[in-house]
Amino acid sequence: MTQALPLALRRSLVLLWLVFLLLVALVLGVALGTVSLSPLEVVQALLGQRENPIVTEMRLPRVLGGM
Repeated sequence: MTQALPLALRRSLVLLWLVFLLLVALVLGVALGTVSLSPLEVVQALLGQRENPIVTEMRLPRVLGGM
């Protein structure tokens, strides 16, 4: 017989999964467009390691507004 996970652990796992999916949606929403950007370029721009006005001035505000 398998034992069910405790409710608190189950909720924590669901929350972590939802946060992960939200981050994936954010990166994809910023990466996809007329000018293709790799996920690495998006992450670097979001972390401030690389200047990319397409990400910071156009796509990120649009994606955050949509969320």
